[in-house]
Amino acid sequence: MEALADNVPIKQTFNLLGKYCYSFRDNWNFEEAGGMERSYGSIRMLKLRSNRNRPSELIVHETGNCTLTDYRFIYCIVPMYIQWEGQVNDDTITWSRTMMRKGWKYLGRTIDRPPMAEKFRQEPWLVRMPSQDESGDLIVLERKGIGRLAFARDSVFP
Repeated sequence: MEALADNVPIKQTFNLLGKYCYSFRDNWNFEEAGGMERSYGSIRMLKLRSNRNRPSELIVHETGNCTLTDYRFIYCIVPMYIQWEGQVNDDTITWSRTMMRKGWKYLGRTIDRPPMAEKFRQEPWLVRMPSQDESGDLIVLERKGIGRLAFARDSVFP
């Protein structure tokens, strides 16, 4: 929480290239609400849950293009992923496209521009880094009006 609260814009000399894995966020969403309902025996907690074995991935390419892929399960069985594609410009990410894949390779469907992902895509996301961390192993994506996500460089958690 301290790293999320005390962050500064990334420096021009900072090399953002590479793969980052989701670490932490400072806001609640419907997945956490479903998890809390588990303690009360609610069946809603089965509807959508995160895949704990595969965290969300942010990949930044040399061209400045980036992809953010978020993995989930529907009813604890059906795999699903949502992918954002965008461009990194200085200290912001502008998303240009979203898509969602439900199901398996041969049994499933792809939805272009799903409504919930499109809601998050509209505003650019600010790329920050904790003021105490000069290594760049941790970056913070700040979503205006929603919250902040912390991502760790993949080499930190092999």
